[in-house]
Order: sequence, then structure tokens, then C-alpha cells
Amino acid sequence: METTSASTRTESTAEAWDCDDVLRYIVSAGPQIGHATTIHDDTTPGENAAMALSSEIAHRMIEASQAKARELGVSVCTAIVDPDCRLFAFARMPEAHWASIDVSQAKAYTGAFLQIDGPALQQMPGDLLTAVSLNLGRGLLALGSVTVLREGDKLIAGIGCSGATDDQDGECARAARDAYTAA
Repeated sequence: METTSASTRTESTAEAWDCDDVLRYIVSAGPQIGHATTIHDDTTPGENAAMALSSEIAHRMIEASQAKARELGVSVCTAIVDPDCRLFAFARMPEAHWASIDVSQAKAYTGAFLQIDGPALQQMPGDLLTAVSLNLGRGLLALGSVTVLREGDKLIAGIGCSGATDDQDGECARAARDAYTAA
């Protein structure tokens, strides 16, 4: 079997991860994981500048997530974290379970910290993610609904939705991601 460097993996990678792959990924990304500095605001010149995450954009993303949830007949919490893994925006639909507050934020944090979408996360060994999670003192969730927002190779945000099935949560999170580019 041909091996792939963990640092070149993307959200579309469907290969199984082993412990060495995860450690190589985390070490190779180094200070980039959870500490990206690639977001530029409107005042920063540069041809490769990504559209900044703003309150207006985040609000539009949450509205899209909630519209998808209503279409599916579910209620969710939606969390958006910035590239530094800090909570940027959050909303809870009235019928969403209180436990979904923390789960949605953990999903968003996981996506931004590891910079990987859910399908690739599900290939990582659960015991290794648990160990990293314990080391961080913060939950990492290897669920299919974990969603990251990128512009090219620049991480813009991690998005997490919780309150329904993982598939439905993923549909809601992807609706939020898609609303970012709908401007």
C-alpha cells in the first residue's frame, strides 16, 4: 500500500489513519494548527487575502444552518469558531437540547484545530484523538458532521452543528459553509 504523508491529507482523504499518521500531521502543521494567521480584514492589502469572517457573514451562515434544520424538521445549535479556535458566533434554536450547545462547539473546535472535515477525521484512530483531547483539556469529536470552511488553502472557520442525527447536523453545517460564499 502506498503511504501518504499526513501533512498532505485533505478532507477528501478516505485512507485509514494510524497513530503515526496523526502524530506526523499534528507535528507537521506545528503552530499552524489552532493558530492560523491567514485571515485578512478589508484593511489588509494583498492579492491572496481571504474574505474575513465578520459578524454579518457569521449571522448569514447561522441563518442558513437554521433554515436547513427547519427544512429537515429538526432543531440545532450552530457554532462557528475562527482559525484560532475561538468561538466567533453561536446560536441555539428554541427546541435544541441543552447538551447540543457544548457538542456543536466541540465539533467546530475540532474542525478548526485539526483543519480537517469529518469524513477524514473518522479515519483517525479514536484512542489517539482521545489522548490528544485529554492533553488539550478540550473535547475533539471525530464525527462526519465536523465541517471546515476554506478559501483555497486558507482556513476561515470551523463549523459545528448539533441537535439531530450526525448526517442532519452535517447538512446544517454544510449549509452554513455554503452561505459564506453566497455573498
